[in-house]
Amino acid sequence: MKVIQYYSKGHHDKEEFIKEVQIYGDFKGKVEDVRHVYAELTPSPTGGLLINFKPKSCKGSFPVTVIDAE
Repeated sequence: MKVIQYYSKGHHDKEEFIKEVQIYGDFKGKVEDVRHVYAELTPSPTGGLLINFKPKSCKGSFPVTVIDAE
């Protein structure tokens, strides 16, 4: 299981995304760590939502740009 550090809805330019992420603290991510994937929201047993990241688009998913925690 990976921990997602930051994500944004939509597929964004990786260079611009990492610059914006670095504004929010001392995050030291690299452009090579930025990925374009798809997210699907599903209800959790506790009443919240789970975000499931998928490599390909599927019914009910939307594009996201993510960077994993170090």
